[in-house]
Amino acid sequence: MLSRDPTTLSGGERQRVALARTLVTDPDALLLDEPLSSLDAPIRRRLRLDLRDVLAGLDIPVVYVTHDQDEAAIVGDRLAVIIDGEIRQEGAIEAVFDAPATPAVARFLGVANLIEGTVIERTDGRTTVDIGPTTLSVPIADDGEPLHVTVGVRPDAITVQQQTAQPNALSVRVERVFSQHAAAIVVATSDDVGPLRATVDESTAAALTPGQRCSFVLAPEQIHLFPAEHA
Repeated sequence: MLSRDPTTLSGGERQRVALARTLVTDPDALLLDEPLSSLDAPIRRRLRLDLRDVLAGLDIPVVYVTHDQDEAAIVGDRLAVIIDGEIRQEGAIEAVFDAPATPAVARFLGVANLIEGTVIERTDGRTTVDIGPTTLSVPIADDGEPLHVTVGVRPDAITVQQQTAQPNALSVRVERVFSQHAAAIVVATSDDVGPLRATVDESTAAALTPGQRCSFVLAPEQIHLFPAEHA
């Protein structure tokens, strides 16, 4: 690469050169502000793995700024979610992703479905929440929960089935189905709830059409509850 004309370097190669040029100065700390944002998606996905290996070998603190949650999960060890200039949550990557502190943090981390609800029962280590069209049973026992809550669930924590009366099932009307990489996204509504999004495989998506009725079944262990006033 040293013998090549800089104008012939690809975007990924230029990013590698820029990082090497920074590291050769032996910095005490490193700030990388969206270093992969200008690259095409396939190159970005490949380089973030390379970058993870490089940064892991450095004995200095690195602050990595990104709006890509997948990139943050791959490259970082700890995560700080900054919204409106304030750190809203900070901790180990898995801890933050598994237990977002507020609806705003949850939305930022891909919890696309946020539903207002009311706690109607707490018993046997479970909380029952009325969301209007149905009730949800959540394996969370906390007497400190407020009466009014926001329910959060990721699209990949929802399975799409034929109409069913099983627990945590919400009868919905399909509004739109579109492909996304190797999966598909189903957008649906239910009475005053929605739009809701579910991630499904292509074979499931192929059987769905706009206007069709089906059930969104929410995985209880992947449902988050937040105080409604923080929405």
